[in-house]
Amino acid sequence: MTTDKEGKKEERNEESIEWSKENRGKNKEGEKMQRIINGKRYDTKTARNIAHDNEHQGRARDLFQTKKGNFFIFHGTNWVGECNTFEPISRERAKKMYEELEVWAVEYEVAFGEVPEEA
Repeated sequence: MTTDKEGKKEERNEESIEWSKENRGKNKEGEKMQRIINGKRYDTKTARNIAHDNEHQGRARDLFQTKKGNFFIFHGTNWVGECNTFEPISRERAKKMYEELEVWAVEYEVAFGEVPEEA
């Protein structure tokens, strides 16, 4: 049993998977995930992973971009009682998430079609 960042005690899923490049955006059975939200399909198999963080306490976030240019966050978890979730986000929020996430899978210019302003 371990304690999460809010101090709640939780059991770690014994069937947890390693958060590796091959497992990004997959469920605990190793299958790619999809959800329909507000009539739009968000699919980790067909979307491009543009950034992600490393696993922290059994959880990870992946920023995806659909073929139509929409963005969503895949919240992955290895915790018993928690489910992987999809969160559609705006382009502006996607830019902020890109800056916050630890690993960039593609360059900013490729993900957003613009060059960031020089500091």
